[in-house]
Amino acid sequence: MSDWHKLKLVKILVSWQCFGCILHKFDKLKWQAILKNTTVRLCQMELLLMLCFSSPVRCAEFAIPFQTNTCPTCRLELPTDDEAYEAQRKYKIVVVCNSGLTTGASRESILEKCLPYAPASSVHMVPGRQFCFIQFADKEAAQQVMQALDGVDGQNGEPPLYLAYAERALITDLLSAEEEELILGQLHWPADGSMKHRQVLHFGYEFDYGTNNVDPSRPLAGGLPGWVELLVTRLMDGGHLVERPDQMTVNHYLPGQGIPAHVDTHSAFTDQLVSISLGSDTTMEFCRPPPHGATVAVRLPRRSALVMDGEARYLWTHCIVPRHSDITLTSDGELTLTRRGTRVSLTLRRLRRDVCRCRFPQQCDSQQQRRAEEKRSNGETGITEQLERTYVANVYEQIADHFSCTRHKPWPRVERFVRGLPPGSVLLDVGCGNGKYLGLNPHTFEVGVDQSSRLCSIGGGRGHQTVTAGCLPLPVRSAACDAVICIAVLHHLATRERRVAALAEIGRALRAGGRALIYVWALEQRQGTRAAGYLKPGRQQRVTETETAAGADTAELPLPVHTNRTEFKQQDMLVPWKLRPGGRGGGGGGEEVHHRFYHVYRSGELEEDVKIAGGLSVLESYHDQGNWCVMLQKDEDVA
Repeated sequence: MSDWHKLKLVKILVSWQCFGCILHKFDKLKWQAILKNTTVRLCQMELLLMLCFSSPVRCAEFAIPFQTNTCPTCRLELPTDDEAYEAQRKYKIVVVCNSGLTTGASRESILEKCLPYAPASSVHMVPGRQFCFIQFADKEAAQQVMQALDGVDGQNGEPPLYLAYAERALITDLLSAEEEELILGQLHWPADGSMKHRQVLHFGYEFDYGTNNVDPSRPLAGGLPGWVELLVTRLMDGGHLVERPDQMTVNHYLPGQGIPAHVDTHSAFTDQLVSISLGSDTTMEFCRPPPHGATVAVRLPRRSALVMDGEARYLWTHCIVPRHSDITLTSDGELTLTRRGTRVSLTLRRLRRDVCRCRFPQQCDSQQQRRAEEKRSNGETGITEQLERTYVANVYEQIADHFSCTRHKPWPRVERFVRGLPPGSVLLDVGCGNGKYLGLNPHTFEVGVDQSSRLCSIGGGRGHQTVTAGCLPLPVRSAACDAVICIAVLHHLATRERRVAALAEIGRALRAGGRALIYVWALEQRQGTRAAGYLKPGRQQRVTETETAAGADTAELPLPVHTNRTEFKQQDMLVPWKLRPGGRGGGGGGEEVHHRFYHVYRSGELEEDVKIAGGLSVLESYHDQGNWCVMLQKDEDVA
């Protein structure tokens, strides 16, 4: 009977009780015979269990997952699957199931108990928990302590310690030096690559660092390389990997380069991540957030594989600090300085096809976004205003200069509308930006309105009349305008009520018979076989600079983040704007990512909103380069 079966036997089959309660409740010698006799066959084990329990127990129940982590008899908190794994083989880390900070144990007392049998390298005390972890220099030392202390009564009436092996998450020597060299030779980097932080290759699917997510509908040609199968097979045969990965990201690190602290996006990938190190060792730091915060440095040897699961996958952040050397332990336990070499990491992951329902909602983007949508749909006070202020007004103020450099050519049909206005007409541009539609018709009187003071300043510097104000309400008297244009504005308003109110304000500003032209972003970016210019062609495997948003915590964002240049998956979302500070149009310096709120309109929605606003008639409705557009006229009988 394996150690894994022993631990499962106790935790699953004995009324969910801890080791101490079991041994007090049942005959101690009988239980020791069951737990220690490794030669007992499973069918005999069933017979023995029937002698101890009132109902028969089948072997298949060994595989039932834990349903609780608290002993109902003494209320001792047991390690969960995410905190202490039952091992099928002996490793260097041992979990002490009934001794930790909350039981009064100290690091020194644990070390003292181990010392007569084998010295421990370190003891990890978990804040607020009744268990701890002991790490040994090798498997033999761990085995000696396990055999000497597990279930043995202490001196002076002290209760025994109950130990279990913690599953190994770091697999050393996953591949040979020859295999490593062969894989590195299969990776082709551009000769002129000069990325600031690191270079990246994507296989299977491309990871978008602007959204920290993957588009499952856009697989890369070729899938995973054939040589990946060797690594996956070894990981799965060793019981380290449950599902076959379908996405791989390859990072190329020079000495001094690193990656910011982050948790891989919950909604993007499933439960397990594997990081394989090639070319050089490095140190990865894991940090557990408050209130039980902790920092653990893990040395990743060359040709090793690190498996992240449970809390390590969903809760703890991981990073590689950008530096040229790491402080490491020598074989005799002394500290030394180890210089880094060029390292290539292979990160294997599997795309998630459903919603993440993990037990870490504060770190989970799926659960955070769902809660934010519920709050917004329920009309909770301040949610709408905060969303528009944070993800519209503040963003445009920060990106105004770069945004202006990308907005210089008027859209043809809007230009035609403006140039066709009769001489002497009063034109109001709602959301004028840098004023690119002002000045097209020299025979009209024009005023631009925008809530970004910086964009208004840019427009004013070009000789246009601009006013810093929002569209609710518009800063003009009723019936003052012969024409209004509102291009790419209404989709930044967070609720339908506000979008309808903005249309009503446009109607109020128009004189009877006056006309307006409205453009909003369309959910449908394809009309028949024609795709809007916004959509990009499918990209193959490519090298990207991952500095942009690597490590950005999308769980903190209130809505899903859209992958630029792809089909829309929902109507309400955040769309990234990549800004490079410095120089004209942001050329130079480190790249920043700002997220703007958008509500993309489905077909017919804009016309429905016009009808609800009242007082306006739709003269023309059309689709123009990924936008739904309407030309409106104010009814003659409306004041």
